[in-house]
Amino acid sequence: MLNKIIILFLFFGLTTYSQSSEISEKNKFLFDKSFFKAMNLKNLEDYEGALKCFKKCIEINPKMSAPFYELARIYKKIGDNVLAEKNIKEANRLSSKNKWYLYEYAQILFQNNKYQESTKQYNKLVEMEPKNKKYYFLLAESQIYQNKLKEAIKTYNLCQNTNGPDKVVTTQIYKIYMQLLDKKNAINTLKSYLEKNESDIDLLQMLAETYFLSDQKEKGFETLQQISLLKPQNGTLHITLADYYRDSGENEKSFNELILAFKSKDLNIETKASVLASYFSLIEMSEVMKTQAFQLAEVLVDVHQDDYMSFAMFADLLYADKQYQKAKEQYFLSLERNNSKQEIWSQILFIQADQRNFLELQTTSAEALTFFPMNPLFYYFNGISNKWFEKYDQAIESFTTGLDFVFDNDLLLIEYYSSLGDVYNATKEYSKSDNYFEKALKLDSNNVIILNNYAYYLSLRKEKLAKAKKISYQANILEPENGTYQDTYAWILYQQQNYLEAKEWINKALENDGYKSAVIIEHYGDILYKLGDIKNAVNQWKKALILEPDSDVLQQKIKDKKLYE
Repeated sequence: MLNKIIILFLFFGLTTYSQSSEISEKNKFLFDKSFFKAMNLKNLEDYEGALKCFKKCIEINPKMSAPFYELARIYKKIGDNVLAEKNIKEANRLSSKNKWYLYEYAQILFQNNKYQESTKQYNKLVEMEPKNKKYYFLLAESQIYQNKLKEAIKTYNLCQNTNGPDKVVTTQIYKIYMQLLDKKNAINTLKSYLEKNESDIDLLQMLAETYFLSDQKEKGFETLQQISLLKPQNGTLHITLADYYRDSGENEKSFNELILAFKSKDLNIETKASVLASYFSLIEMSEVMKTQAFQLAEVLVDVHQDDYMSFAMFADLLYADKQYQKAKEQYFLSLERNNSKQEIWSQILFIQADQRNFLELQTTSAEALTFFPMNPLFYYFNGISNKWFEKYDQAIESFTTGLDFVFDNDLLLIEYYSSLGDVYNATKEYSKSDNYFEKALKLDSNNVIILNNYAYYLSLRKEKLAKAKKISYQANILEPENGTYQDTYAWILYQQQNYLEAKEWINKALENDGYKSAVIIEHYGDILYKLGDIKNAVNQWKKALILEPDSDVLQQKIKDKKLYE
């Protein structure tokens, strides 16, 4: 660092002293000392101290340009653009041929939104160093900010005339013409460059796209064919060709191009995934689309064996086609490659829950929680699986822990409250059970499942029967042809010893598929028994036993022809 400072000091010392031979030797010494100290302080980022020393230099000799230049740079650094401009302007006045001062002056003017003035300075820089492409770009940018787009084009053309054809410059000119909606000159700009650089894939693709935008489809297609000869593995090209053939009604050629695009390792998987996703809504409408989608998915997996996304996309396709077991298998393969995607864990858990595979659900949710210990959905599924296996303590632990992580999701909150109501009812902690059901109903007073289950639990306990009757009736109003809900209402009436009305409701339940349920048929038998129809009661118990042959209670009822409650 010290060497650089000395060199800078010598540079500025030699150049500044040459500006005035009238300064005394003593002042030269004081100037050098103050300037050297200022440079040190600046490099130590002590800007306040540096500013004082540079100002002292100016007091010693106001004709020296270097202190003004350094002051401008510090003010620019600390965000005082007004003082930065004032000092760099003075430095430039004192040393108008110094390109560094001129460059800094132009930059500060540009930062201060004085684009017209900055343009003048950049023009001077271009005149000073016509081979420096950087100055042309800065000049053009300043012109663009003034919306002088055609002037910017002239600047870029001057750059190429002076320095020869340049791809970046050509691209900038093209963009400006496109902004001006001048597609003809945009095309000519690309063609001019391509005359000497005919194998430039990037500009050929831009040319093809512009032809299509200009409704010159044949020329666009010819350009695409030219690209395909130069780079047959260009996946983006095959996507474009697929679009062209599809728009032309040549669907088979379009799909063949998609296959080539998917086989390309150069085309990123995100683009392929987007194409495949577009098929999801079509597979139910067309067998052809469905077949194509699966062919593309298989190519995707084959080409991207190590990428989780390929397997996830294949799984999504299978899921959309209702092939849930196969979808689950592909999701697991995706997790083997990347286990950090919560959405994939969630998809697997939903499939396992739909399949009622509670053993898998228990294992998968526990594993998912090791990676995502704050995910409430994973706690919920873990609680559900433990509840199924009657591991109520573990279920309660999962539900109560997960409950703390539920935010802004009333639907999940309702599921939590309802599940806790079920579990606490099973552990005979009835007060807690009722409390959670009440919480759930506060969030959704018309949830028929919760209304029915809460009412049924109350009827089994023979508690709060009036409330049970009220909410059960509400469930039946909301869903009037549900045999399970009608059975619940019948059983509440039974517990209230209203056997005739109970019989009416149990018959409704039987008409709505209740004849398939051992519980509902057994209830029918119990009601008949209370009405004194012992023979028919026993017949109903026998029917129930066929559906539930391991029931000791039913066997005892039939054997003794007696009701046991």
